[in-house]
Amino acid sequence: MSVSKLPNLGLLPALKPKGRCGRKRLSQKKITHELAGDLRKLIQVGHAQLSISQQVTLLGLSRSSYYYQPVGESAENLVLMERIDKLFTARPETGLRRMHQEVTSEGNPVNIKRVHRLMRLMGLEAVYQKPNLSKPAEGHQIYPYLLRGVSIEGPDHVWSTDITYIQMAHGFLYLCVVIERSGVPVVHALHSKLAFIKHAAG
Repeated sequence: MSVSKLPNLGLLPALKPKGRCGRKRLSQKKITHELAGDLRKLIQVGHAQLSISQQVTLLGLSRSSYYYQPVGESAENLVLMERIDKLFTARPETGLRRMHQEVTSEGNPVNIKRVHRLMRLMGLEAVYQKPNLSKPAEGHQIYPYLLRGVSIEGPDHVWSTDITYIQMAHGFLYLCVVIERSGVPVVHALHSKLAFIKHAAG
C-alpha cells in the first residue's frame, strides 16, 4: 500500500498528505522543537494498520526525529553554569555582556552565545530598575501599611518575618527568620525562652 493511499485513522485529522510521496514538504519551513515534540505524541506504537514509518511520514516528520532523545548538558557546561550561578547570586545586576567578560579569559575563551543560552536555560536575567514600576496593574489591590502610626510599647506586640536562601554544596537551603520588633535582642530573647522552657520541664 502506498503512503498516498493510506486510510485516515484519526492520527491527525487536520493533516493531509501532500505531494507524490504523501509527506509534507519542509524545504521552506522548519518545524520547531516544541511542535515536533507535540507531533511525536500523536504516534501510536503497535498500531493495527500503520507502522511507525508510515505514521511519521503522514505527520511530516523524519523517522530519526521520532527516536531522538534529548542529550543533557556536558560536564564542561555544568561547571560553567555553576560559575555563572555563583556570579549572579553575588551580583544579580550582572547582564549578559558583563557575565561573558567574567567567565571568559585568554586561556579559556567562551562564546557569548553560549553564555546567553545557559543563562536563558537557568532563567537568569539581570535585575535592574525598569520603567513604570510604580504603576499598579489593573485590578491590583493596594494593601495598607499596618504599622503606620503604631507605637511598639512592649514585647510580643509586633513581629516581622522574612525568607531567603543560602547556597550549599548541593543546591540551596531556605532560611526563614521571625523577629520580635520591640527592641529585645533576638539571641537574648531566644536564650531566655529556652531557659524558661528548660526550667519548666525540670
